[in-house]
Amino acid sequence: MIVWDEETMSTGVSMIDEQHKKLFAKFNEFSEAISKKNSNLVEGRLLDFLQYYAAWHFKQEENCMDEYKCPIAATDF
Repeated sequence: MIVWDEETMSTGVSMIDEQHKKLFAKFNEFSEAISKKNSNLVEGRLLDFLQYYAAWHFKQEENCMDEYKCPIAATDF
């Protein structure tokens, strides 16, 4: 389970922080479904949501990093 910690996880950009909180909540729901062997949730709406939302969120985050000129955004990994 991932628990949001405002002090250590907040980016200071409320839109991004709210998206992270939503990702954490859905990931926790997904993790619980796996542990309970609830394949309907795992293979259905939760997995679809995580796949779509993660891709959408990271694009939003990249745009935000560009907008705020975040130094890490210029780093090649």
